[in-house]
Amino acid sequence: MEFEDVIEKAGGYGKFQKILVWVYLAPASFLMPGYSMNQIFMLSVPQHSCLLPDLGEVFNLTGGDHEVLHDLLVSKDNCEVYPLSAFNASAAQTYLDHAGDENWTNLEVPGLERIPCTQFTYDKTNYESTASTQWNLVCDKAHLPSLVFTLSSVGSAVGTVIFGTLSDRIGRRPTFFMTLVVVVLSGLSSILVTNFAAFTTLRALNASVMPQVFELPYIILLELVGPKQRTMILGVSCIAWTVGLCILPLLAYVCRSWILLGLICSACAIPNMFYIKLIPESPRWLLSQGRVKETIKILERIAKRNGVELPEDLESDLLKVQHKLAEEKVVAEASSADLLRKARIRRHLLIVTVSWVANSCAYYGLHINVSNMSGNEFLNFFLLGLVEFPASFAAWWTMEHYGRRWTNVSYQLLVSMAC
Repeated sequence: MEFEDVIEKAGGYGKFQKILVWVYLAPASFLMPGYSMNQIFMLSVPQHSCLLPDLGEVFNLTGGDHEVLHDLLVSKDNCEVYPLSAFNASAAQTYLDHAGDENWTNLEVPGLERIPCTQFTYDKTNYESTASTQWNLVCDKAHLPSLVFTLSSVGSAVGTVIFGTLSDRIGRRPTFFMTLVVVVLSGLSSILVTNFAAFTTLRALNASVMPQVFELPYIILLELVGPKQRTMILGVSCIAWTVGLCILPLLAYVCRSWILLGLICSACAIPNMFYIKLIPESPRWLLSQGRVKETIKILERIAKRNGVELPEDLESDLLKVQHKLAEEKVVAEASSADLLRKARIRRHLLIVTVSWVANSCAYYGLHINVSNMSGNEFLNFFLLGLVEFPASFAAWWTMEHYGRRWTNVSYQLLVSMAC
């Protein structure tokens, strides 16, 4: 007797499960890119230049293109400028008059060094403001946006361990709603703080719950359906994610402000909290904890919605499954302890780890660098999301017909050749 057999007796993939798939899983997966990928746009760095006062007024210049003088005073990377106090009106006018001459294209003043720019002006074609423009994350601070992404990845790795363990200890349902609270509070707080260090810390905290925010709805549904529906559950989750991924750049384009984008994306997590009455705790998890009576109540609720009657010997069946789950738990704990001792398990762990790291670097690396690609960054991001539609459907079909292992291997090879 397997737990999947018990689920079949409660109606299998019936009305109850279908409602959860389309009312809970699909919306949760659809909103996920807004929480996890929005900082790509929030930290975008527009074209910038060193902000100088009106040179015509400073030097009382007459005629000429003052932008040319600006370009001569400022370094090519727009990070340093000659101190204006070192020039008088006559010298500035002379430079301006000869700016078009070949020998005057690059102004170099012997014995005078440029100083760092302290203020900048930004191109507002795509954004009115971003976190990078608010804190001037350019020039000597140009590495800081990358630092935010790096610390977010660290937070995600740490959060996977913490919240993954928590979901096994206190249950999937409370952990999911706990992560939603973290998403809302850390997301909203990160756009309100005025300190970059606080912003970075809150973004890392926000990222720490992202794996569980994405995985827990999928896991809850996975433990409520039979083996035949598992691929479908994964397919729905991935396709809903892709739809959200394609809409995110449109939202960023319309908002034009990183604060408004962060506010909308964080607030979108709030409706998920109203699912608390709709979502049951995983009956499989309850049974693994020995909470048989609670498991029966949830199965009765599922069966009632699915329009079936539960068998009278349900409790005895559950006790058999519970005994089997307890044995599997002991084996799993022993396997965890032996994880690094057995060569075969070490080899599998290494392969899976390398595969996951390679996939993550390629996937998130492409998305994070949309602004470094030629063309419009919003369109680039949209197209990266769009190609996931055929990929998701193709993976769904191949998993149904050839299984997960061959699907994974074949697509890994395909991606490796493409890269």
